[in-house]
Amino acid sequence: MMKRFFSLLVAVGAFTAASLAQNSLVVTLTHSGKITTYYGASAFSEAYTAAAEGDVITLSAGEFTAVDLEKAVTIRGAGMQMTGEQPTVLSGAFTMNLPSGTNKTLTLEGVECMHDVNVYGTNNMEAATILKCYFNGQVTCANSSPTFIHCVFPSALISTRSWNGSDTNNTNVKCISCVVYNARSDGSANNALAKFDMENCYVAGEPYVGALLFSTVKNCIIRSGWGAYGFDHFITNSLCFGEGFDNISKETNIFYTGEWSDIFKTFTGSNFGLENYELTDEAKAQYLGADGTQVGIYGGQYPFDPTPSTAQVKKFDVSTSTTDGKLNVKINVE
Repeated sequence: MMKRFFSLLVAVGAFTAASLAQNSLVVTLTHSGKITTYYGASAFSEAYTAAAEGDVITLSAGEFTAVDLEKAVTIRGAGMQMTGEQPTVLSGAFTMNLPSGTNKTLTLEGVECMHDVNVYGTNNMEAATILKCYFNGQVTCANSSPTFIHCVFPSALISTRSWNGSDTNNTNVKCISCVVYNARSDGSANNALAKFDMENCYVAGEPYVGALLFSTVKNCIIRSGWGAYGFDHFITNSLCFGEGFDNISKETNIFYTGEWSDIFKTFTGSNFGLENYELTDEAKAQYLGADGTQVGIYGGQYPFDPTPSTAQVKKFDVSTSTTDGKLNVKINVE
């Protein structure tokens, strides 16, 4: 793993070594090769305000105040709770909504979002890319085509045709190796379409009729509680639990009626928890997707891994002495 260390001299002013040491929340902003550092719960907001399109914002572990994201920047946290380490937490509901004409990608990686998130209006840039994030609140996508990779949705993930009363824009939510509870789609109306493309996901919950309508679902594990899936659900090469699959192809899917323990190492299906949804060795070899790898989040081209793949702020040290009225701050980015 690549490690980078850099030191900063911070004017003491109202700061002291003790106060900085106690408040270890730190955010760095990289712009044109220059790194600027911000501290405290509002550090993310301050860094985002100063950021320009294409910049990189890196957050340490800890809880920061969320802000609406309307710039094509890259935001990297220290990870979500499933990494086993202290996560980067964004507190407060927020919206991702890039203006038309943007030709760069909004990327969000390695954070845990505590409240509702809306993803609006990103069709102009094809997709926002959201990786290795945990969403405690409801996520609603409208007039947009975001891509979620290695994300967890314990509340709900919604694909809807519009958020402003218009039915003229499509919404196509892509999920790769994600855990999704209560996925809901608005289907089609007035030549507009709201759907999902899911690959190697774990999909569960108690969906109403219309969940995953017009969506493409392949190489997934699907748990249904009642009759929700019909001819307008394009489900293939998936392992299906429960009821409601009468109109789903029997030739291209596997319908399972046994015990959870026969296919999962630890997950029981009784509650969400933080189980890793890993299949037993026997199930890995038996239940295969179209690509020849196991169904579910550990198969496919991008097997599930909650650890951020990019540099993170891992260590923050403040010197106990000053130099010319300034503190020496050392930040370790791995």
